[in-house]
Amino acid sequence: MSFPDKLREARKNKGYTQAQLAELLGIAKTTLTGYEKGNREPDVYKIKRLVEILDVKSDWLLDVETREDEIYTEHEIEMIAKYRSLDERGRQTVDDVLDSQYRAASVEEADLFSSRKQA
Repeated sequence: MSFPDKLREARKNKGYTQAQLAELLGIAKTTLTGYEKGNREPDVYKIKRLVEILDVKSDWLLDVETREDEIYTEHEIEMIAKYRSLDERGRQTVDDVLDSQYRAASVEEADLFSSRKQA
């Protein structure tokens, strides 16, 4: 189930109308309608507020699958939400920085392994 569908389901389960939930979030009803139709995405702060108001887990609402061996921390879930709220240019920038840091860490690890082998 997608974010818009889960949001709509959670809102209805709590008994809120779109107007009521929008008021609690401090947004226009049309903005909430956009979230539920998939035309708009809430920022990370609105997602955190939705989780509080609707009493749901953020990984469920954001459709982040978790396996027993792969449990995300709240920080990781927040970072995923922030990433998803970026436009294409922002996502590419984050991807580039992450790739650069990963390569640097891989080189450091390879150097450490090599120096241990020689010792």
